[in-house]
Amino acid sequence: MSNSSNYISPNKDKSSYHCPRCGVYSEQNHFALRCSNSTNRILNGTATKCTHCRDYHLWIGDELAVPLASIAPPPAENMPDDVKEDYEEARQVVNHSSKAAAALLRRSIESLIDELLDDASGHLYSDIETLADEEIIDDRIRKAFDAIRVNGNEYTHAGRIYAQDNQEKALRMFELINVIVRTTISDDRIIQEMYRDLPENKKRENN
Repeated sequence: MSNSSNYISPNKDKSSYHCPRCGVYSEQNHFALRCSNSTNRILNGTATKCTHCRDYHLWIGDELAVPLASIAPPPAENMPDDVKEDYEEARQVVNHSSKAAAALLRRSIESLIDELLDDASGHLYSDIETLADEEIIDDRIRKAFDAIRVNGNEYTHAGRIYAQDNQEKALRMFELINVIVRTTISDDRIIQEMYRDLPENKKRENN
C-alpha cells in the first residue's frame, strides 16, 4: 500500500509512479495504442504496464481511463473524519475536474481548522492568522494553509471563472494537506503519547 508522504501520482509521461492497481511504486512500460488494422493512433491513446503487478493502465490523452482510480495521494494517517470526507471526495473527482477537487480541498482545511481551534470564526484567512498567532502552526505550515486557501478561492468565489483547470496544482494541494495533517495532528500525537508514558517522577527531574 502506498504511503501518502512519498506518493508519486500516476502520469502517463512518468517512467515510474505508484500503480493505481497494486499501490506499489514501480517502473512503468509505455505503449502507444493503435487500431488492429491500421498504423494510426486512436484517440491519442497510451497504455502503461506496471512492472510489479504486470497489469495495464489505459490513458486517453493525459487522463487515466482504466482503472477508474484516483491519481491523488491517499489521506495522511490520523486525518480527522470530517476532513477526510471532503479529501476523499476530492480524490474521486480530480481525474476529471481539478477545479472541483480544489474547491473541496479548500473546504477540507476549514474542517481541519475547526479541529485545531476551539473558537474558529469561519473566516479562513483570519483563522489561519489565529493559528499562527497562537503558535499552533509555524510559518511553514501557515504558508501551506495559505497556498490551499488562495488556490481554492480561484474555484469557489463568484466571478473567478477565469481560473484554469490545473491538475498538477490540484495534486500539490493534496500533498500540502497531508503535510499539514502530519505536522499538526500525527506528529503532535506521537509527542503526546511519548510524554504520557514517562513516569511522573522522571518528568520533574532537573538533570
